[in-house]
Amino acid sequence: SLYTVVDVLPGFDALALVDTAFCAGEPMIAVVSGVPSITWYADAAQSAVIGTGNTLDLGSAQQSTTVWVEQVVGQCGSGLVQVDLIVSEPPDVPVIIGPFSGCVGDSVSIAPVNPGAMLYSWTTPTGTVAGNPLVVDPVTFGADGEYTVWAINPGCAPTSASFVFTVNAAGTLFIGNDTLICPGGTATFNVPAGFASPSWTDGSSQSTFITGTAGEVILTASDATGCFASDTALVSLFAFTDPLTVTGATICLGQDALLIANGSGTITWFADQGLQEVVHTGISWPITQPTDSALFYVQQNEGLCGSAVIPVALNVVPTPNDAVL
Repeated sequence: SLYTVVDVLPGFDALALVDTAFCAGEPMIAVVSGVPSITWYADAAQSAVIGTGNTLDLGSAQQSTTVWVEQVVGQCGSGLVQVDLIVSEPPDVPVIIGPFSGCVGDSVSIAPVNPGAMLYSWTTPTGTVAGNPLVVDPVTFGADGEYTVWAINPGCAPTSASFVFTVNAAGTLFIGNDTLICPGGTATFNVPAGFASPSWTDGSSQSTFITGTAGEVILTASDATGCFASDTALVSLFAFTDPLTVTGATICLGQDALLIANGSGTITWFADQGLQEVVHTGISWPITQPTDSALFYVQQNEGLCGSAVIPVALNVVPTPNDAVL
């Protein structure tokens, strides 16, 4: 009969890469773990042995390079392993020029003006964040405090810079209460003291906004910290309960006349267009045998509002003379 003898080697530490990243100008010593025998080669063909053991000293790190390493234990081996040795330049100290403040609800992006590191890490009041730029969106009061940015190149000592970020809340903007205007009237709103860069409902940017139209008036403006706030006031147009209507009269000379005005509130009749001479008050105005035609002016008043003035005519037609044959 046939039989096979199998030798089982004792367990051993397998080859593993430990240190393969270096900073320019510093010692370049590659390190692997594992038990000997370990051999380093300059090429994949294994034609040039450049070292043995767990470390390989290549002197001062100048530029990235590639070497190969193999571990052999008895009849077992790791096989040839390619090792890329990376040399990085020391990272510059990050320079941050802001923004160093933000308004609640805004989105803020912060980045070094000299980005040269491979990696960035930010220590913030709310935790650690990796990447560049640092985006705070939305800004909350929890974002207020000290920040540190770390510039990192593998194999090199990190550099850092710290700054304080201040969170501002917009001031309270108040343009006035809701208001009621009379027909033909206007409402006036002003930018409050301490606010600038106004933008009104219609997109205008003047310090005073005047409107005779019903609807919302919205102002957005920035306070002393640069934060924007807004406020809204509602403009309503007064409507008469019963709008004014008038009826004139045409009579013959010697007849009585009746001028009629209908509407809510107080009805006032004037002899002049300037509304200086009041001749009657009430919805109907009987005139006994007027002798001349006339034009009167009628206005309705309800609450604090007066209506547009409506002219009403009284026409007195002379009696024709008897015909002479």
